[in-house]
Amino acid sequence: PQPPPRRYDVGGAEILPPGDRVLAWGRTPQATVWNIAASETVCVFREHHGAVTAAKAFPDGDRIITGGLDGKAIIWNASSCEVLRGIEHPGWLMGVGLLEGGSIVATTTNFGTTLWSAATGRKLRVFTMGMRGAEVFPNLRRIVTFGPGGAVIWDF
Repeated sequence: PQPPPRRYDVGGAEILPPGDRVLAWGRTPQATVWNIAASETVCVFREHHGAVTAAKAFPDGDRIITGGLDGKAIIWNASSCEVLRGIEHPGWLMGVGLLEGGSIVATTTNFGTTLWSAATGRKLRVFTMGMRGAEVFPNLRRIVTFGPGGAVIWDF
């Protein structure tokens, strides 16, 4: 007989490139990376001081960005859980995204969406409209923000 499946209380999950690990987050101040084949924990990231509300893997699969109710967006190593860069943000983070192959980070709060340099943490642009999320049009240098008031397409 096989053991019963493991169950976790998570708000979201994503398969990390190249497809051998999974990232899960939400409802707690941590995010976890598992090795799928070995069914074991790679690392548990515990740097947030409130629930992790959003997470995204960089295209290389080596880095992850998480956002939380503590107003922080944190870029970290997917194998060691080492913090690579922290971005302080006013308000609860409701979404994170990656643009231009991961060189630009998008964070979303109820105050709007902000674009940041992933390498330096420098603020690049602010879209000041209260929103709940943002998605990127690949290769078009456009972002759509959305929330209760509707959706807006922005050029950046």
